[in-house]
Amino acid sequence: MHKPSKSRHLIFRVRRVVTLALLTAILPVHGWAEEPFPSKPIRIVVPFPAGGGSDIVARIVGARMATRMGQPVLVENVAGASSMIGAGKVASAPADGYTLLMATNTTLSTNPFVQAKLPYDAATSFVAVSQVIRTPLVLIANPQFEARDVPALISMAKKEPGKLSYASFGNATTGHIGGELFKRDTGTSLIHIPYKGSAPAIQDLVSGQVPILFDTASTALAQVKAGRARGLAVMQPDRSALAPDIPSMKEFGYSGIDITVWFGLVAPAGTPDAIVQRLSREVQEIVREPDTRLKLVGVNVEPVGSTPAAFADFLRTDRAAMARVIREAGIRSDQ
Repeated sequence: MHKPSKSRHLIFRVRRVVTLALLTAILPVHGWAEEPFPSKPIRIVVPFPAGGGSDIVARIVGARMATRMGQPVLVENVAGASSMIGAGKVASAPADGYTLLMATNTTLSTNPFVQAKLPYDAATSFVAVSQVIRTPLVLIANPQFEARDVPALISMAKKEPGKLSYASFGNATTGHIGGELFKRDTGTSLIHIPYKGSAPAIQDLVSGQVPILFDTASTALAQVKAGRARGLAVMQPDRSALAPDIPSMKEFGYSGIDITVWFGLVAPAGTPDAIVQRLSREVQEIVREPDTRLKLVGVNVEPVGSTPAAFADFLRTDRAAMARVIREAGIRSDQ
């Protein structure tokens, strides 16, 4: 029987080593094939209690993401400490695209300048995915309030400086900052009365305990439509499609007043760009779907849907604007 030569044995061994080396180079170290994204449930952390605006939006968008991406999308409410607990949890999560944060003004634009210490860095702990919605801040008044419009309100405030009060849904919130921005640009002196949320603030406005309130359209417009409050202005240059009958501050000569409430998805820093882009495309397409848009407008928010780059630019601009107002007004958090 013919026996293979030593040279042929050597050739076979070399071929086998080369083949194994090539396979090792081209295949992932964890398996024979790269798992497609997503291959397991995605979690959206909402840093506020269930039932709030960011929670509602997360569930509307999350349900569509689950259908489109073929994996469950779980909404987890991690409330507390002015959204810091939930945001900190996401900041320390694996950067693999499976844990996202429904961030808000409070989380990324306000907290860095009103909190003594944060469990995350608003500028570096996250990567922007997509701005999901925005909703204007609205100045509303008790229907019996003497000032029927913004010019009359400004005139009244200037006649009796420091006597007229305004309410907000909390100290160092967007409503508080909007009130201070109004004071700064109109040259008025108003007393701030912070409440623990929109519900008690609206209750006191409707009962006449406070004359005016800076609140988000998502909660304020329901009162305006029901006749329990009067809309004086949206705190932005242009009128809002959500409330076309309420004038903008620009119409009264205050074009510099521009503050909106927004929600957007971010992921832990270091999340692969391909995954970030995929998630962003899904959000952009979801908020443009007629049924989804109808649901979002139904809760008084405006669908946005932006690219990661556009959302990142927006975040930088928004943080800078909030920092200036907070610094000038000396706003500090109660937390």
